[in-house]
Amino acid sequence: MASPRSRPLLTYVGTCIAWGSVFALVAEAEASFNPTDIVLGRSLLGAVVLVLMALYRGESMPSGWTTWGHLWVVSLLASVIPGLFVAIAEVHVSSALAGILAGMIPLSTLLFLVAVFREEPVHRHQVVGLVIGFVGLVVITGVWRGLGHNTWWAVLLLLITVFSYGLVFPYIKHHLSPLALHPLTLASGQQIMATLTVLPLALFSGLPHHASLTGWTMVVLLGVFPGGLAFMWNFETVAAWGSATASTVEYVCAVVAVAEGLLWLHESIQWNQPVGGAIVIIGALIGWGQLPPFSRGSTPRDLKV
Repeated sequence: MASPRSRPLLTYVGTCIAWGSVFALVAEAEASFNPTDIVLGRSLLGAVVLVLMALYRGESMPSGWTTWGHLWVVSLLASVIPGLFVAIAEVHVSSALAGILAGMIPLSTLLFLVAVFREEPVHRHQVVGLVIGFVGLVVITGVWRGLGHNTWWAVLLLLITVFSYGLVFPYIKHHLSPLALHPLTLASGQQIMATLTVLPLALFSGLPHHASLTGWTMVVLLGVFPGGLAFMWNFETVAAWGSATASTVEYVCAVVAVAEGLLWLHESIQWNQPVGGAIVIIGALIGWGQLPPFSRGSTPRDLKV
């Protein structure tokens, strides 16, 4: 069993691998399922895994309409919207590009903390970081050549996903972390609400009848790991290290996604995509005050749980 000190690191690494694998798993699952079916399977299986774990550990489910309302918002931002939009977009863009764009999530988190949830004055390093991050986005998308072979609206869906994930970290910090609920309780409630939200859409679009064994395997993996365990691990990371550090899992997720896209799906990437991703990471590190001459020496107080 992991020691209390090493537990946050293990949950952080597990989240990186699980969420970084989403893009390749979704790409494989799309041969058998439509986007709504994939999100339903991921959320439903994730909820089953998490509720069973909660029962085994003796953890209770969330209580109160306000708590369930906040969990529903989190489920929209972290499960339903990203799940649907990534699955739709990956028909027209590579999983590697989707993963690289996901590396912008920490920068998106910073934007919301500065513009929406601000509890202290805006600092120069935050503005500089956001500007550099925008330059990185321009480089990633390769707008000087019309996005290349990527469909503009698919890239837009991925950017909406980035901002959706960026909003969820500070939202959890402000509305759910003060409740001091167990991470397993929060993750279970989130996936229950995601399942209830997407179920009517799946019934309307029609459930699959002739899915392959590979397709089912991909959906099961999506449900158990990215849709189940990883959400619990993420809540634990936010509780232990704060929303700022927790959001940096997307840097490693981007590396995992690109590696799996190249090695597993045999995709190709353009030179500007990893270069732009690196610029985004630099911008985010400056924005968080982690690089000289913008270093602040510690995590800003409004980013801690």
